[in-house]
Amino acid sequence: MATLTFDISAQDKDLKQTYDRASQPMQKILAQADRSAIPQEDIYSGVLTVRPWYDGDRKKKAKS
Repeated sequence: MATLTFDISAQDKDLKQTYDRASQPMQKILAQADRSAIPQEDIYSGVLTVRPWYDGDRKKKAKS
């Protein structure tokens, strides 16, 4: 048994564009798992974290 954990991140000003860019590698990983005949019930994905990006001091307003 093995557990693989992937951390995929992307950064951009536009949330949708950033999400799309981060989703592409995840889709490739899931496709490879499918080609490797890993049962669907053994695959877990779905943690999405959105955080504002600050330039320097976190007390200042987030970059937009």
